[in-house]
Amino acid sequence: NVITRHATDTRGAYAEVRRGEGGINDKFVRFGSSLGPADYRLTIGQTKDAGLPNLVDSSRYNFINFRSDIRLSLTDELGVQLGHSRGAGDEGSPYAVSNPVRPVKTDVSFQQIGWRRTLSIDDEINVRIARSDNRWLESAIFDLPFPPPLDRVPFEFKNRSTRDSFGLQHQLRWSADVRFAWGAEARWDATESRLLYGDTRPRRSNTQQLFGALEWRATRALVLNGGAMVEHV
Repeated sequence: NVITRHATDTRGAYAEVRRGEGGINDKFVRFGSSLGPADYRLTIGQTKDAGLPNLVDSSRYNFINFRSDIRLSLTDELGVQLGHSRGAGDEGSPYAVSNPVRPVKTDVSFQQIGWRRTLSIDDEINVRIARSDNRWLESAIFDLPFPPPLDRVPFEFKNRSTRDSFGLQHQLRWSADVRFAWGAEARWDATESRLLYGDTRPRRSNTQQLFGALEWRATRALVLNGGAMVEHV
């Protein structure tokens, strides 16, 4: 569960560059402002590194993220998040014929929209709809001890996974000493991989879950927490 900062908290321009051993070369810029009732933030960056010594695991990625928080009323707020990342990481071994050095290209995107209603300082409802799309592409050439044209055999592995989700969460305080949170989520996952399944037909799975958590401050020095979840796949 990753919670990013509200767009209101990151107004203005910001830039950062990181350099270090192992080929570390990261840089990104961020700009945040407001337009009417909407606060927004745009981040663009790039990460690079050479990986660990004596291993083939360098990586290089470019990314862009956008977030906007829109005040609809005194109690309601709409949040929108979009992001995309593209790059490659190297894998394999220069000493193993069965594991040649190759780039693994990735293309990842996500979209999320959420609605939050704040009934009081201790009573809040959140509804979220999200989608993610992850794609991988591995391509390599195997050098085999055979005469041409069998000495170099190309190999390509494509994989794609998507997830759509809908979630609801309600946090409230029952009394001065008891807080409670409950929620539900439904997820729809799909994976496509010819290498794993022998065809390009997507394999799908659906998941539904219901969860709750209770916090009770028994004394000033003792807080008890309990939680439960029921999930169906």
